[in-house]
Amino acid sequence: IDQLEQFERELCTEAKQIIVCSQFMRQQLNAHLGAPLDKIKVIANGIKVKRKEDYRPEELSLLRQQYAPQAQKLLLFIGPAILEKGLPVLIRAMPHILADHPGTRLLVVGKYSDKIHSLAYELHVDKSIDFLGHVSDYHRDCLYQIVDAMIIPSLYEPFGRVALEAMAFGCNVIASNVGGLAEVVKHRENGLTSQPNDPQSIRQAVHLLFIDPAAAQQQRVRALDEIHTLYQWGKIAVQTAQVYQICCTTTSTINHAT
Repeated sequence: IDQLEQFERELCTEAKQIIVCSQFMRQQLNAHLGAPLDKIKVIANGIKVKRKEDYRPEELSLLRQQYAPQAQKLLLFIGPAILEKGLPVLIRAMPHILADHPGTRLLVVGKYSDKIHSLAYELHVDKSIDFLGHVSDYHRDCLYQIVDAMIIPSLYEPFGRVALEAMAFGCNVIASNVGGLAEVVKHRENGLTSQPNDPQSIRQAVHLLFIDPAAAQQQRVRALDEIHTLYQWGKIAVQTAQVYQICCTTTSTINHAT
């Protein structure tokens, strides 16, 4: 066991309660660090919902026109181009997506995305992809509002907060059925899911989204409702305070007993 893992094990042993962001992470702590399940409390991450009124419709319309001048379908990826985020899997899905829906474009936002350009060129889809690199938070939020879907093809994800960001702006989400992300995005309920590391599965999800706009609308409504009911910081703060209260009560009881 390396020093970091040993330190983590000691923390799990000494802590009265452990808070994690997903059931996936709860199982991971139990399996890999030996933390008892009854000591681990799951409290999801939250998100601050931004006002759509802060984004001018004419500005959004011009941005959509910039990236889809011929009314093409727009897909969005946000994240660093590292293995666990799954961008190469999405790039490999693009030839199949284009075969089903010609003209579809993919916007890629995030660090190191230029390193994946060679794969796009090799698959002859580079002209269908805009590698935007780093963008401001405001520009990112605008993109959520103009694209047809956000794709999250992660191979590993403890939670997947980017899904909440997209859902809060009424954006369709297609996400890998993996880790904590699978607890946030539920297939045909508040979004669509694909199998991790499976380009064909992404293709099928995109096709399903594009051919059934009524179902996509229902999923967006459900997702936005969950944002307001499950992922608000006020509710999360109360849940966190309750865990601390239990710890303090337990400590006080032990001190009085001794």
